Amino acid sequence: MQKIGASITAMSGEQFQALSFRTVADLSEQVPNLTFATPAGEATNLALSLRGVGLNDLSDTNEGPVAVYIDDVYLGTLTAQAGQLFDLERVEVVRGPQGTLYGRNTTGGLVHFVTKSPNTEFDSTVEVVIGNDSRLKIEAAAGGTVSERVAGRISLMHDSDDGYQINRSSGQSFGTKDISAVRGQLRFYMTDKLDINVMAYASKTDNRPTLYKPRGLLTAAGERCTDQQIIARECFDGFGYRDPVQDPHSIELFSPIIGPRQQIDTKGGSATFNWSDGNLSVTSITAASNVDKVDWDGAFANPNDLFQSGQLLDAEQFSQEFRIAFSAESAEYIAGLFYFSDNKKGSVPFNSPLDYDTRFDQDTDAFAAFAHAEWRLSKTWSVAAGARYTRERKSLDYLVLPGTIAGAGLAFQDDLDTDNISWNIGVNWFVDDSTLLFANLAHGFKSGGWNAGGFVVIVEQIAAFKDENVNMVEVGLKTQLLDDRLRLNATGFYYDYQDLQAFTQANVNGLPLSALTNAGGADIYGVEIEAQWHPTGSIEASFGLGWLDTETKEFFSFEGLTPSGEPIIEDLSGAELVLAPALTANGMIRHVAEFGRTQVTTQVDFSYSDDYFFDTDNAPLDRSTEAVLWNARVAWRIPEKNFEIAIFGRNLTDQQKIIEGFDIFDTQMLIYNHARTYGISLTYRN
Repeated sequence: MQKIGASITAMSGEQFQALSFRTVADLSEQVPNLTFATPAGEATNLALSLRGVGLNDLSDTNEGPVAVYIDDVYLGTLTAQAGQLFDLERVEVVRGPQGTLYGRNTTGGLVHFVTKSPNTEFDSTVEVVIGNDSRLKIEAAAGGTVSERVAGRISLMHDSDDGYQINRSSGQSFGTKDISAVRGQLRFYMTDKLDINVMAYASKTDNRPTLYKPRGLLTAAGERCTDQQIIARECFDGFGYRDPVQDPHSIELFSPIIGPRQQIDTKGGSATFNWSDGNLSVTSITAASNVDKVDWDGAFANPNDLFQSGQLLDAEQFSQEFRIAFSAESAEYIAGLFYFSDNKKGSVPFNSPLDYDTRFDQDTDAFAAFAHAEWRLSKTWSVAAGARYTRERKSLDYLVLPGTIAGAGLAFQDDLDTDNISWNIGVNWFVDDSTLLFANLAHGFKSGGWNAGGFVVIVEQIAAFKDENVNMVEVGLKTQLLDDRLRLNATGFYYDYQDLQAFTQANVNGLPLSALTNAGGADIYGVEIEAQWHPTGSIEASFGLGWLDTETKEFFSFEGLTPSGEPIIEDLSGAELVLAPALTANGMIRHVAEFGRTQVTTQVDFSYSDDYFFDTDNAPLDRSTEAVLWNARVAWRIPEKNFEIAIFGRNLTDQQKIIEGFDIFDTQMLIYNHARTYGISLTYRN
């Protein structure tokens, strides 16, 4: 990674496990300028933001500007990106527009998880975790030779707990987890030059999701409260309910009508062909997957439970990638073709008495051709260039059924057809064997679409939004100092954003109407600094720092209607981007002590995030809270016996942080971070 002229954060699977991470979202604790939100509730659609490039949208029909891959396969369904991760080889976070090397074009960057693949040497792992809230996790994997020319690997995981949010009316828990997954792989060594890896997986999620914690906005007389009154929980929602309890994990609900419940089934597989002969290699990746989701949230966690919102989804995806790479004495070349087909069918129902339901059917077909090359001009200089042509077609059939809210309902059909060329140019200066200076120019784009996965009652909400485009300039340093005991990387960057896709909310006749629209653009300035230090053979430390300055340009947002029916347009130019904290920081220190034939490893890590907004209008209360989270782990290991026992704790100070929030019916709906967790793990590796 130190020889690559790009801003990359990487960690091994063992590091991921030692940090007690469970999902993609956990990476934000140790990756500068990476932020996440859960606009549709915990453990479902994930909104990732990298360097301020993100979209806090709950829709099932959208794709994020930060792409997530597992084993080179792009995950085009947001729900699939929020799954549990296990038996990993490594994790890579690549910042900036991507698309000239593999996969799908993206404006923000990518997160790539590489699982452990079969090889001819036998190895196995079993881990059991027992923790508070009745948590039980069992993870097991084994791989090795099946026959003379076949290797295999099987990986299993189950993770469950009793939740951390309590209904004080009944004692029932929410935020519970019950997730099981399995992955099987076979690698066929067809010849000395060709191998084929076939993989199949399935997972099942059956959770009781975390409920939104309501915070009213009105006085008893129906007037808007002051911010201080709202924070003190002195105010009522639009239906006359007030939750006076400050504890974010205490809610009040008498009789849930439908749930809440969250059932997600995923399954899929891939076949990867790798052929190599000296300096020439050819790769083919064929993959297909299905996500089936039934997700009923407690949209109002109050005794009346006036309505619950649902997201029902059946998503099918197919992708085919073909790459050819060639290495010469002073150059490296890669070229490829990529095809992506995606169908999403679903609905967004609300229960009685609102009597609201929708149906959507969206198809996406994308084709791309890409190429990238790097030329070594001398011992100290190299240049790189890449380009990608993308052609994309989308179609949408959308129906809002007649009902109390939607009246006679509405029907909508539309097609989009777009093409774009993204590119990058880079210059690398290898100052010496341990220092690299690099500069990159890049252009990326994300295709347009429709607002088809939310609460829609007027056709103007669904209208298509355009492609967004971003131009990036970055300069960076990668160096190793103190006899390679200190690794220091730093990058500075500027983004010129055009036609920024923005999620907005308006109020029409008392109804909260969301829409996706295009702002004129945005400017993003930022810095990342990462350091890893090994002062002695027994001590390891790391530190990361991210700084962002974001501002929208020419952004005029529809905010509702006047009593006479005239549109209210608000100038949001100069607003901060959503999910873009000005400052993030992280750190970790690990000490290994030898006691005879045993090792004791002590690890402490932290993450800090400044506050940031969830909404494009930068409402003072629709923002996260500044927080520092502390975690720790102590492990006792007997290397000769391949056995380890560890105790761990996450969010040790039980810090309360708002991680999602929006306004609806004169109420703030808030989701808080996970409460303090702790436990013990036992691991055997062979």
